[in-house]
Amino acid sequence: MFSRATRLGGPAAVAVLATSVLTGCSHGPSAKPIRTTVAAPSGCSGERGVSYSGGATAYDVPVPTADHRAVATQVGAPTLSQVSSGDSSYRIASVHVSTRVVQNGSYVVSPGSLVMLDPQGRACPRPAHNPLSGAFSLTTIDEQRGADGNVAFLVPADADLANYSVVYVENPTDMRALAKWSKQGTAPHRTVTNACDGPHTTYDRKGIPTARFGATGSTVQGGIGVTITPQAPTARQLGPSPTVPGDVDGVAVSFSVAARGAAAYVDRRQFVLLDGGGRSCRFGSIPSPGETLTSALVKADASGRYTIVFWVPKGAQPHSWTLLQLTSPTSKRAAAAWSTSAK
Repeated sequence: MFSRATRLGGPAAVAVLATSVLTGCSHGPSAKPIRTTVAAPSGCSGERGVSYSGGATAYDVPVPTADHRAVATQVGAPTLSQVSSGDSSYRIASVHVSTRVVQNGSYVVSPGSLVMLDPQGRACPRPAHNPLSGAFSLTTIDEQRGADGNVAFLVPADADLANYSVVYVENPTDMRALAKWSKQGTAPHRTVTNACDGPHTTYDRKGIPTARFGATGSTVQGGIGVTITPQAPTARQLGPSPTVPGDVDGVAVSFSVAARGAAAYVDRRQFVLLDGGGRSCRFGSIPSPGETLTSALVKADASGRYTIVFWVPKGAQPHSWTLLQLTSPTSKRAAAAWSTSAK
């Protein structure tokens, strides 16, 4: 379940197949063992019951999933992992999931809200322990930090995952799903607006002049500080990527950072891009393709050049941009500002 204290979980189960050996009883010579082989599974072992009343969404398309549409969940197409399940009749299926906050607040997310269904609508169990690299785990997300990872399911060894689907339930015991993804799903029609779709957040810019892009902004005091020279934002094609939602385009900002008098720390989260209406542009918790800055230490009297990537709704072309450099990654106070509309 997602909420200000929600969760995504459900009881994990491991399906086990075994070959049983039955031995007859006799007072005479030992009876020969009778070996019976259990047939290979034809589908998942869970119960039917989870239903979804709407149409399925295509994989890699984010869907609002909880708490007044404040959280969006994106699910990738299931793939068969090479990680052993411990039983030759079963394989581990991997589903990549990404979650993000599209409004304000913080929310707890858990892998248990994802349920994989076989073609007959039976739930596929999850292993007691997720053996996949980059496992999606219980965590908290907010407007600055999303979450992504892989959720593991047990499926028959000969499963054709093209006929399987993934649903989202708010609570592990819910029988009604709030979203569904499948290979046969469709991408919803979107009305393109020339604006970013991040939260409206107020930043303190009092006393901070707004420069044009290409001009150098300085926070040097007493000979110590940094100067930053950003270039105007440019469109960036991101292409299919597990770290990028399928419904966004990229906007790249390149800039140079020079440390004066002492080493300087620069962090990706210190930079905010706003559209002309003051709405912030989202970005990934994991670097987008072409992004070169997460955090860096610039040596004293040296410089570095970096590129960061923001997201806008696919097809959107905001008419103006404002870039803010914050005093720290968690601050709402601006240290410098640049705009395409500055004189």
